[in-house]
Amino acid sequence: MSRKEKKIRVTVPVSPATYAKMQYQALRRRHGDDHPEILRAAQEVARALGDRPEDQEESIETYQNVMWALWDSRGPDDPWFLEVVHDAAKVVFRSGDLARAEEMFQAALDGRERVLGRNHRDSLASAEMLGRVLTAVGRPAEAEALHRDVLDRRCRATGGDADAARVARLDVARSLLAQGRAQEAAVEFRALTEEAERDWGPQDPRTAGSRSNLAGALFELGELEEAARMFRAGLAAESRDDGTGHNNLATVLFFLDRFEEAEDELRQALALKERHYGRDALETMQSVENLARVVARRGDRTEARALAQRCLAVYRRSYPAHHPRISGLRELLD
Repeated sequence: MSRKEKKIRVTVPVSPATYAKMQYQALRRRHGDDHPEILRAAQEVARALGDRPEDQEESIETYQNVMWALWDSRGPDDPWFLEVVHDAAKVVFRSGDLARAEEMFQAALDGRERVLGRNHRDSLASAEMLGRVLTAVGRPAEAEALHRDVLDRRCRATGGDADAARVARLDVARSLLAQGRAQEAAVEFRALTEEAERDWGPQDPRTAGSRSNLAGALFELGELEEAARMFRAGLAAESRDDGTGHNNLATVLFFLDRFEEAEDELRQALALKERHYGRDALETMQSVENLARVVARRGDRTEARALAQRCLAVYRRSYPAHHPRISGLRELLD
């Protein structure tokens, strides 16, 4: 074959958000702005943007535009409108605007229960997400009641989804742990871990996640060496870590007075979380705050204060003024 006859294929990687935008523009050129598929395409753009921390603001704005269009054309009780409210609330939650996320999930839940019924899977999905927000804002008792209600409805449903019921049990256990009821949480986490090992095998990522939850409860119960062993084993088993595993291990190492090891783990956690969630995400701030405490114990008050101030700026945007995360920073800033 001569050089002129050779065909060269060039593959250019395209992100999901870019591809969704290309699809959206193609539909606009083909159908105009008023075609129903345009709104579906815009929703896909918003969904793809929401997966990238740096694009969350654009994602929320795109969702808002879709919501206004659906409100005008279909009304606030349309299931599609309520779906968009729920999806937008998830991005708002990840962005750290917890008060707004609570308001949006409550609106989605109220609308879905009214239109679809309390036991519809979409209603239960909104209830689950609202419960997670309630735990995040420091109201885990309310979250527990909501998660137990979801669990009861999932268990009573004909042909209920066993995996969905398992997620509801996990949410209940996490709300117990957030209330300081670590012994009760550990019992449920242990049962979930045993079920995961039986159903999915010991190497499955879901099993590793169950072990991590159990390790967190054991840490709260003072079983530090066992918690450290389980967190370290989880890191060795996971092919990808968003920084949470390193952060959890570092927390235990801190309470074992192994400060140098804790600092190394936290700096790894922080680099991973900034890349995965974004520099100012609440998930990232957990590692920033923990690192502040470690470097303070190691004598570097200057870095500790700078890290604490970075946390406080994000916490004040995300949490109510009385939240314990805000008050807990005072000792680092005094």
